[in-house]
Amino acid sequence: MRNTQPPQRERLAVRRIKAGIAYGLALAVLGLCVTISNCASGQIAVPDTVPEHTKIVAGCKCALPAGDVKVQWLWRTDDKLQTQDFGTADEAALAVWGPPGKHWIEATVVIQTYRTLTVLVPDPDDPRDPTKYKTEELTIYDPAQIQRFEKQFLIEGKVPGPDGPNGPDGPDKPTFPDGRFKLAEWAYDTATEKVPNAAQAKAQAISECFSSTATLIEPADPNLQGYDTPEALIAATVKCNQEAAGPDKEKWVPFFVAMDERLTALADSGELASMQDHKVAWIEIATGLEAIE
Repeated sequence: MRNTQPPQRERLAVRRIKAGIAYGLALAVLGLCVTISNCASGQIAVPDTVPEHTKIVAGCKCALPAGDVKVQWLWRTDDKLQTQDFGTADEAALAVWGPPGKHWIEATVVIQTYRTLTVLVPDPDDPRDPTKYKTEELTIYDPAQIQRFEKQFLIEGKVPGPDGPNGPDGPDKPTFPDGRFKLAEWAYDTATEKVPNAAQAKAQAISECFSSTATLIEPADPNLQGYDTPEALIAATVKCNQEAAGPDKEKWVPFFVAMDERLTALADSGELASMQDHKVAWIEIATGLEAIE
């Protein structure tokens, strides 16, 4: 009998695509007829470390395609930064200032080429007489091209915080065990950087989603309904996360997008393969999120 199953490499690719769709809660809003542009330089020009009180100008350059083109730059930052947008169509720039600590900037460029055609329009009262034709301009737009870039950086200096039991600089960052995938500290850092402060209150509930689904990965008790494939695990985790985040789920999208990229990289390297590998990763993520107060 002919084997109709796709090769293992293709099945893994399908699984990772499904994982990306599942975690990328906001990616579907781009809609149809959208292609990924290769026009931009691939990075936001900000140093990894910036001295305190130093003027920061974030730049992102794009070589525009030939012809008529419309360009729009969209900037997004963490809620601790203040910004002022300026620059040109092919080279955007953003003045940035903020307190010491870790920060992130995201730039999205939307490019759309178009053509303007001159057409002849017949006279509706006498459409057969070409001498009465009128000319009109018709604009035809090509599909939009979209690409997103992100940069994380550190502003040096003492990180401000309220007075409290851990001293005048606020609570100390918790320490995490050096896990197999090092996802505990990564989850803590990424969530506190990418999720607005008010929405971080959902971190405990989302942590519980990862820990509870991890306990059902290939359970030893045969009476328990567990997960024996990554697809089943991901579907259950996503559903739980959406319910746990509630009205703040869109504010958690940057975290889940970053997490999908991190897990995909681990899968591509062969480190994240078996269901037991996933169990370890899920527990590490839960540990990091649980530490967010």
